[in-house]
Amino acid sequence: ALLAGSVLQRFGTFEAGVTSTKDPAYVVQPQRRRLRRRSEGLEER
Repeated sequence: ALLAGSVLQRFGTFEAGVTSTKDPAYVVQPQRRRLRRRSEGLEER
């Protein structure tokens, strides 16, 4: 049961990553926000 749960967790995480890259708003916008903050001298921590 633990092995099956672990496998399903990994596939679920992988599928979530694939789905999130289909909509660039979830990938590009956070990257642009971080770049803008760095250029303004407001490092994220």
